[in-house]
Amino acid sequence: MKNLNVTPATAGKSTKTNRIILGIAAGVLAVLAVACQKENNAGLRPGNEVAVVIGNPGDSAAFTYANTFGKLFRSSTNEIYTVKNFLQGTVNNTGNPPHIANSKYYYSLRSNDGTDSVNADLVFSGTANADVSVYTAYTLAFARTSFDSIATGLVSPAWTNITTKKIGLNSIDTVNYTVVSGWYNYNIVRHEALPVIEHGKYLTVKATTAGGRTFIIELQDLYSNRTPNAYKTPSNYPYLHFRYKEI
Repeated sequence: MKNLNVTPATAGKSTKTNRIILGIAAGVLAVLAVACQKENNAGLRPGNEVAVVIGNPGDSAAFTYANTFGKLFRSSTNEIYTVKNFLQGTVNNTGNPPHIANSKYYYSLRSNDGTDSVNADLVFSGTANADVSVYTAYTLAFARTSFDSIATGLVSPAWTNITTKKIGLNSIDTVNYTVVSGWYNYNIVRHEALPVIEHGKYLTVKATTAGGRTFIIELQDLYSNRTPNAYKTPSNYPYLHFRYKEI
């Protein structure tokens, strides 16, 4: 007996049309998914590491990058970020201090967090990690002008380019804070670092990334809570303190 085709003649066309519609819908959903993924990844930095995000002005947050300690504060105005007690290292569960510092710290100004050597904008190294440097493709400069006056746009200082791309010691002295290309003096008698901004002098650093983004930075201290734990030979370092803003 011959099988009868009871399917309407239009069914094949309808099925084909449905497949086309479903294909278009799937394509639209795929595009939307990619768009959403891009939007969600807007806060990611190279290497797919999540940036530190502080939702509201005036709030603070802990760093999220591995083995990075300290805290990040966002100002209520002007989008200034302040870093306190920044340290990268390992937890010391058996002794004091509670952390064992790495020989170098890496910080991303673009992501507001600690990072690795590949993604770093600032590299802290040298004695007590007090030397601050940038990579070859970056530029580094300083000005004898207050950070606040630049951050608020009140002045446009004359910048002195730092050809070595590193700033650290200003002078082995307890009196002379003339600010060459250094952000602290060193008291050879007390074995203590003395930041120039804590002794009546202005110093602001400018770093420009390889991608052309420019940040101003005020280097503030290298002792825990900005307070040496002894008059001579303090040991509560290196806990870096600095603030910055993109301009």
